[in-house]
Amino acid sequence: MCKGLGFSTGFMALCAFIACFGALNMLSKIEHIIVNPLFNLPAFEPVDDGDDEAVGTCKSYIVDNIEGPYPRFLELTYMRWTVGFTLFYSFAVMLLVRAKYVSNMEIKLIIASLMMFVGAALALALFASTTVLSERPLFAEVRCNEYTFYFIFFIALNTSMCALYFLTLACYSYFNITDREL
Repeated sequence: MCKGLGFSTGFMALCAFIACFGALNMLSKIEHIIVNPLFNLPAFEPVDDGDDEAVGTCKSYIVDNIEGPYPRFLELTYMRWTVGFTLFYSFAVMLLVRAKYVSNMEIKLIIASLMMFVGAALALALFASTTVLSERPLFAEVRCNEYTFYFIFFIALNTSMCALYFLTLACYSYFNITDREL
């Protein structure tokens, strides 16, 4: 396979690896408190976490109402786990591109097929997360919502490109195409 495609895929995986930390940081600022409705507390209220970073201070919502116009606790838990799995996936992509797999062709095809399947599933879940984030706000400030949305969208694009790389690698391995035949 051409070295430029492998290098660009490794670089995209590195970018997704770094962006996963930013997305996990933003998603971890959201606090969830399930309150008994008998206490008549507000459905959500902004919380200042007092953390001054490059993003600025973002106020997170306390989520306790199912009918609210914001993501539910389970959706945000899935988003956090998906971004966490994508962190490990992008690290594995960087290692596999750098190591150039193994010399056995069957193992190479199995690894490429597995990484293609996992990458496609993660990219699909991340694109679904971006649609949830575009419809429902996470933070009181629009800037923080857009920051988190673009982080996860960037990670989803990079993960889908890595899955396409493994698709082409699986096709090359299956049809026994070498660089000289192109």
